Amino acid sequence: MKPMNERDPFKIGLVAIAIVGLIGAAVVALSVANFGTKSYTAVLEHTGGLRSGEDVQVHGVSKGKVTGIELEDDHVVVSFVLDGDVDLGSRSEATVKVATLLGTHYLEVDPLGTGELAGDRIPLERTAVPYNLQDVLESGAGALDELDPELLAQALSEMAGTLGATQDEIRPALEGVARLSDVIATRSDQAGELLVAARSVTDQLAESSGTPSSNGRST
Repeated sequence: MKPMNERDPFKIGLVAIAIVGLIGAAVVALSVANFGTKSYTAVLEHTGGLRSGEDVQVHGVSKGKVTGIELEDDHVVVSFVLDGDVDLGSRSEATVKVATLLGTHYLEVDPLGTGELAGDRIPLERTAVPYNLQDVLESGAGALDELDPELLAQALSEMAGTLGATQDEIRPALEGVARLSDVIATRSDQAGELLVAARSVTDQLAESSGTPSSNGRST
């Protein structure tokens, strides 16, 4: 072997660069590898706000992460990993849930059924997403389209006419209630004095009922 001072510095540099490159590649591979985990997918109607990197929980315990979200035809496919100690059965379900008021979410997975999950995928019929306002608006639009506008206008007109015809009877009743409220407010002090006087009389009667009479018996 040649002494260190006789070796080609260029070759030494190339070897050093190659070693550093291999170490870097190994570090990257270790950082992205999922040791002791298994990959699954779930088909959702829409994301429901779920994002890649959010938790996957099983019975309220964090057991994995969402690794990807992709659009497939008219639905969404969510990829996620679970710890190796979790086995998803043939009827497993998944639900997107809201984690905090700040808008974070998580995927709740419920391992149901026996055997193994077919294709490691939870189908659309066994998944659920949070309340969707758009769906409600769309379903309500159909109901509004079925209403007869002329009939609705006629009903509103008749209701307005009925209220107008009875206003003479309603007004005296409301005025009577208002006057009663005024009387109670102005006479509140007198009512209070009356209650105090009644309580005094009651106390005196209670005391006198225990006073012994001349023959030794209570009156």
